[in-house]
Order: sequence, then C-alpha cells, then structure tokens
Amino acid sequence: MTMNLKALAVTQERAQRKRELVEQVEDGTLSPGQAQAEADRQNLGRLEMFADKSRFPVAHEPVWSPIMTLAWMFWRDYELVTDFYDPYRKSCQVWRMVPREPNVFGRPPVRPKPDRFLLGSMAPASLSGLKIAADHNNRSGLFNHFPDFAKGSGEFRTALRNGKIDATGIRATNGELERIDSFRWSVLDFIEPGQTLNSSAGPVDIRNFQFVEKHKPGEIYYSDVHLSRLDIEALWPPAPSAEKLLLREASATSNSGVEAPIEIWKRIIDAKQNRPDLRRAGIAELFPNLSTREFDRHWKRATEHDSELGRVGRPKKTSQ
Repeated sequence: MTMNLKALAVTQERAQRKRELVEQVEDGTLSPGQAQAEADRQNLGRLEMFADKSRFPVAHEPVWSPIMTLAWMFWRDYELVTDFYDPYRKSCQVWRMVPREPNVFGRPPVRPKPDRFLLGSMAPASLSGLKIAADHNNRSGLFNHFPDFAKGSGEFRTALRNGKIDATGIRATNGELERIDSFRWSVLDFIEPGQTLNSSAGPVDIRNFQFVEKHKPGEIYYSDVHLSRLDIEALWPPAPSAEKLLLREASATSNSGVEAPIEIWKRIIDAKQNRPDLRRAGIAELFPNLSTREFDRHWKRATEHDSELGRVGRPKKTSQ
C-alpha cells in the first residue's frame, strides 16, 4: 500500500510539473522548444501527445469522410488515412499559435507579444493540407497512384456522379439524414473548415465539410457527408503490403512512429503563413523533438511548396 501511494504521489508530481511548463508556454514565458527542453531535463516526457492510431481502426468504419476517401485514393493505406480522421486528430495534443487578432480600421492583424502558443487538439483535416501532402508525394515519385491532385479529385467526383459510391448527408433545410442521389454531385461544391460562409441568415463559421449548390454558393445544402468505405475500397483496392511498408517507412520520423512528415512539413508551412515575420529559427522551436538534420529534411520539403520559406535563415537549433 505504501509503495502504491508513493508511486501515485510521483505520478501526480510529474503531471503537475508538466502542467506548469504548459502554462508557461501559454502565457508567453517559455517557447514550446524551451519548455520541451526543460521537460527532457526533468525526464517528464513529451508535452505534445500523439494518440495511438490502433485505437482508431478506420479499416472497420462503415463510412469515411470525403477527405479520408481522397487520402485513401492517394496512399491506399489505413494508417495514413487515420492522419485525416478527425476523432484521431482531436485526441492529439499539439502546439498551435494563438491566432492573429482581426483587422481594426484597416490595420494589419496583430499577434500578441511575446509569441504565445496553446496546447490543444489538431485542427480538423483540411483539403489544402491533403493537397500539399499528395502533391509532394507525387513530385517525389512515391506511390504515384495519381499524377497530380487534380486528377485524383477529378476521378473522385466522377465516381460520385456515376453513382459508384453510396453517400449520405444531413439536409440543411430539414436536418434529416438522407441518401445523396448521384445526379446532385454535378451541382455540389464543398467548402472547408475554417472558412466563413456569407449566407442569407448571416455569416456562418464552417467547422466541418459542408456542401453547397454551385448556383447558390451562400447556402449550405448538405453537411456531415459520409461515403461507403466498401464502395471506396472496391474502386481503389488497398496497396500491396510491400508498398505500404515502404510508404510507412518514408512517412515515419526516426523518433516517433506516430507523427508523419506530411504533418510536420505542412505545419511548417502553416506556421509561416500564420506569422509571416517568423524566421526559421522560431519555426524550428515548434519541433523540439527533431534533430537539426531531421528538421532540415522536413524544411526542404516545405520549401518545395512555399517559396517564401527559402528566404529566411537557417535555424540555430541543437541536435537531440
């Protein structure tokens, strides 16, 4: 009993020290990199947390989201599809920059100083993030199921219009779940999370994928759209085992088999876009568990898609 109480006390103390480091980052006292370095010094483990993908068996889900479907089309691998599964993303804890304040009287957005970060769930999977990842893999010659993103998304829309994939969605006008007839896909477009839709009822913040009619772009037609996984796998069969193994090896970091580089270099681009004046050393601070060589590798991939990144200096970052 005494040993159990001691172990419990140690666990609680470690958790408290981690909370204190997180609070110091969130109030701007420490950067994420400084906090992680201190956590390493105290043997507290990672402050960021990436969930165990085995807890999210997407291979057994009866339906997938449109973005998961596109991810499957490009990589044909369940583990990588999980990266775009929102329940998984919500279970991960990552550093995210405090967003810019809105424009005031025509002035540019202002960010709190010093820079502040919050530890919270990953943002919902986005089409733009998937596009960056797919285009990069295709340009690298890896698992080229489609020569470019446009061809892949075009084949996806064609399959929907031809009724090859059973789809359901919640009708905005009555809130009821209904089967989406194939002919409707010719007049539907989707909009991403994070956008604001200027509807007749006023601005609407989009928190998941919504579908609108092309001739009525301000009105939501369907939300919470899901597609039959069995139909998807019948159209685009799984990749051979050898190919999946190579893809996972190419996507895994040397420190953690959980987070894929497509997330890392996409987050590098996101950080620069959210804070244009942030230099490379500051971005490197967001990835304290990467060595200089590993960060350079992800940085190089990011610069292939954002030329602005190539104009900032090299990071002064200690190898780990």
